[in-house]
Amino acid sequence: MQSQKKEANFINIQNIDQDYDDFPNSEEISIQSKEKNQELPSRQINQPCINANNKRMNFLKAKVIAPVDDDVFDEFQYEQDKDAKTQVSEKVLRKIENLKLETIQKNEAASGSVNNQLVQDIEYYNKIQVSSAIDLIENVGKKEIIADDLIQVQDSANNPSKNFRNAWIVNTVEKKYHNNNNNNSNTNIPQKEDQNEEVLFQGNLLKYTGGIINKWKQVRCVLKKDYFQVQIEKETSEDKQINKYLIIDSLNFKIFQITVEIVLEDNIHELVLKLLHSNYVLRLRDTSSSYQILQQWKQKIENSIKQAEGFQKYKLEEDKMPLITQNEVMMESEFIEKAKSGDIILFNTESIPAAMQRKTTFSKYDHVGIVVKLRDNFVRIFDATGYGVELTEWNKFVYENGQYNSMTYRQLNYSKREKVLPALYNFILQANGKKYSMNLLKFAKMNSIVEDNSSKNKDSTYFCSELVAKCLKEMGLLNQITSSTQYWPRSFSSEYEDKELVLYDNAFLEQEKTILLDADLYKIKSNKN
Repeated sequence: MQSQKKEANFINIQNIDQDYDDFPNSEEISIQSKEKNQELPSRQINQPCINANNKRMNFLKAKVIAPVDDDVFDEFQYEQDKDAKTQVSEKVLRKIENLKLETIQKNEAASGSVNNQLVQDIEYYNKIQVSSAIDLIENVGKKEIIADDLIQVQDSANNPSKNFRNAWIVNTVEKKYHNNNNNNSNTNIPQKEDQNEEVLFQGNLLKYTGGIINKWKQVRCVLKKDYFQVQIEKETSEDKQINKYLIIDSLNFKIFQITVEIVLEDNIHELVLKLLHSNYVLRLRDTSSSYQILQQWKQKIENSIKQAEGFQKYKLEEDKMPLITQNEVMMESEFIEKAKSGDIILFNTESIPAAMQRKTTFSKYDHVGIVVKLRDNFVRIFDATGYGVELTEWNKFVYENGQYNSMTYRQLNYSKREKVLPALYNFILQANGKKYSMNLLKFAKMNSIVEDNSSKNKDSTYFCSELVAKCLKEMGLLNQITSSTQYWPRSFSSEYEDKELVLYDNAFLEQEKTILLDADLYKIKSNKN
């Protein structure tokens, strides 16, 4: 503390955060010196107030307006002087503390009892300290923007503390969720994006699987404006009404060149779709061997192909095609535009250990990360790899790594996203730079306590799906009791989410869309066969 600096004579305290209904409304309170009743020129300092000698002040965050000279103000600049974050005069701290204590006492007097939750929420303010973690973010030129954006969101959001949020989830969200099920009411359950797309034609057909015992499997075929899809019914729990079908084949008419024909094989007519410039072939039969039904399908598919003739067509390397045809696809530019903080991205990695993991977990994914998109509009991926926990800009993540066979995007559909993002950002700042670890002791941990301070533990480590699960917990969307180590990359996929991933408050992940990276696409000069 620098005692030589000019002492403030006039102080305003504004907007002490309010996080729940019974807290008094925020109001500007002016504290004037008894000696001087003159308001001096002032500048606003957005500052977490910290006093190592007073525990209660460690839990307090306020916006302080104080008169300062330019040389003093420079010390308070967040970006330039790290030590300035703690240099608030003892006089200011005492007045803020007295004001907060007075508010607590008024609240207790009104309710007739001590409001423990209020104390817990004040404690949560201690987690708003972001200075040390900012230094771990790569790309020095972006540090100031990232820091400023995170702080701005945290200061302006009216979100409850983690303690309050956890209690709210357990007591309100789950109760409401089960009540809705008991009343057979789905009015509050949002509909999937793909369910709102117009279906031009659909029906059950038999798909050739190439298996030894069961070569033909009954599937649901759906024709949309831009897609022909093959789907299978998922093993869905009774209380879930979304994600009923899982896509296993998806052909995009606008992006790929596709042909359709009817052939006679073993005296049975088959509908055959081919993806040009690849070895992909889809063989379908009618369940009753009806030629007329296959002819209907052929005509409607040809109409959709014709409508997409004016679009640029692409091809990919042959080894990437099997993964590309298993989901809906999106161009990289569309992903960059659509991505939001909190979205999920799944990976199929090109390595032997990753292939073994996919084999043992019966999944096509071996890695998962979470999307972060701040005010600078750059997409970043927050994930845990062998290098540790990192927040990496998209271009560097994709084009310097170059180790992924496919990247699949799942957008988080949640109406209250903006309210929970501050908690996500705070955790990112705390966890960034932590070490990577995957071991048997972690997998043996089935449950975790509600108040999990692992993010503050200097020795805490993460593996990829554990990190993503922890992010969703911090946002209040995932069960706080189940340990984050019990989630695998497959838990965040469409195939396994019904069994392994239950999001609260009617939040859900949109249908999987595989990202077509610009570097992987080759333009086809002519749209003609």
